[in-house]
Amino acid sequence: MDEKQGFYVSGAQRQVSWASQIWLVLAEVGSAGQRREIMHNLRRHPPAIAMNTPYLRHHYIAALLQCGLREEAIAEIKAYWGAMINYGADTFWEIF
Repeated sequence: MDEKQGFYVSGAQRQVSWASQIWLVLAEVGSAGQRREIMHNLRRHPPAIAMNTPYLRHHYIAALLQCGLREEAIAEIKAYWGAMINYGADTFWEIF
């Protein structure tokens, strides 16, 4: 883990993505405190490699819940999937 960035980095390019952070949290890499801090860092300093599908976002919700961040998970569900409903969706979209 790169302590300065507060994220795990990948490869020579030192890439940071939402997906890599989420999957490492779900795999329980690092301490519980580190995983919780990563989840907070995702909101404070979003990685350039974005999270733009409901598929990845549902893993994000699972990671929030695993870290004990229930209120944040509920708020994210309401904001993201609720926005689809506000746009008139009668099913959840594959990309949003």
